[in-house]
Amino acid sequence: EIIQHNIELHPEAFPRLLQSGDPKVRKTCAQLLGRMCPDAFAPHLLHALAAEKTDFVRPSILLALGNARHAEGVREALQAFVIPEGDEKQAKEQQLALQKALSSLSSLEKPALPLAGACKGKILYLSCPNARVTALEMQELGFSPSAPDHPRGYLSLQGVPSLERLFETRTFFDAGFFFGKFDSLPSAVEAVSSHKLVGEVESLYGRSDLTYRVETICDYEPLGQKERKATAEAIAVNLGTSSRLQNSPSAYSLEIRLIISQKYVYVLLVPACGELDARFTYRAQAISASIHPAVAASCVYFCKSYLKENAHVLDCFCGSGTMLFERARYPYRSLTGTDISHPALKAARANERLARTGAHFLIKNAVTPFEKRYDEVICNMPFGLRVSSHGENRRLYMDFLDNLARTLAPGGTAFLFTHEKKLIAGLLKNKYRLLERKTFAAGGLYPSMFIVQRISDN
Repeated sequence: EIIQHNIELHPEAFPRLLQSGDPKVRKTCAQLLGRMCPDAFAPHLLHALAAEKTDFVRPSILLALGNARHAEGVREALQAFVIPEGDEKQAKEQQLALQKALSSLSSLEKPALPLAGACKGKILYLSCPNARVTALEMQELGFSPSAPDHPRGYLSLQGVPSLERLFETRTFFDAGFFFGKFDSLPSAVEAVSSHKLVGEVESLYGRSDLTYRVETICDYEPLGQKERKATAEAIAVNLGTSSRLQNSPSAYSLEIRLIISQKYVYVLLVPACGELDARFTYRAQAISASIHPAVAASCVYFCKSYLKENAHVLDCFCGSGTMLFERARYPYRSLTGTDISHPALKAARANERLARTGAHFLIKNAVTPFEKRYDEVICNMPFGLRVSSHGENRRLYMDFLDNLARTLAPGGTAFLFTHEKKLIAGLLKNKYRLLERKTFAAGGLYPSMFIVQRISDN
């Protein structure tokens, strides 16, 4: 408040501070203006950047200009800015600051989309909650997928006519164009930093002046933040000096994804498809424990041979309604969602206004009796690692399964999705018959879908 007051009283003082003989004063002044009023002082910051002779001051000026999102000419000036030759470490810091500033200025733009014929002749890798389930759905749609040896959880596909056609498949997270596989992470980073990648981007988009982000993951063990950051910075510095590609982690058209398997490092170019991917447009709102819609779609597709056309369907841990909306892709008589959370029901009702399934959402505890019986109960149950605790879930699961026996209509089927696999498997014994079970990848966990019926009904 004091600084803001002084800026309003003495606006002429701050341009003078940007020209101070003390580099620390210039640096601090740029930081303050960037946080408080970057648009108003953008011309002075641009002048200061052009005049600055000290390497360690420039990153603060660049970052301040990155916040001037409504000032004319700033983005063009930064795109044309050339970092002066000097100390390699200082140059790297300036390059990263420049890229971050450009990323901030690009965040309001829509991501660029691949060309209409981008898929022609390309190999796509699909990231899947369960690759076998996705393969079955794709075969049903007329595709011919194959499962590569690595990385885990991916499916490869060639000969897709378009991305729009690809998104007829609901059971995958995203898709990336295969760039190559390499013997080590350093060799992958070197290849990604080359003209070959720029050429591949141009073949997909018809241009190379795009924003991108780098994501490095390991398919067999956790990867440290330090290693991910170092990989992203190395690629950003190399591409920043040899191409028109701009590192923009917060708003990007393309993700450069490096997947480290036990044998190879795979590199994918994953487009931010935005409006091309209209699979889950009903999902306007979500809550913290919401299931990813691709996971819900995979679960329901796995269960589809057990679904009944005239079923009265209940989701008694409905959250924002995602599992129920994916169930609505198949014939049903009625859909009912219940939850004890008011925010969850508010989100579910907002999503229903877009989904238009006819689902009704009510506040209700899953362990107390329901007024009617249902042919199907499908739900994403609370996980001990995400919601509540393992001990609390044990009591909840026991009470819920007792109530489930009263809730299912004769011959009814329950589809129970949970990471508490050992717990629920033990509680199902003697009361329920396990018809089938399958594991899915969901947010770093591997929960399972249990398909069960009451033993007394068989």
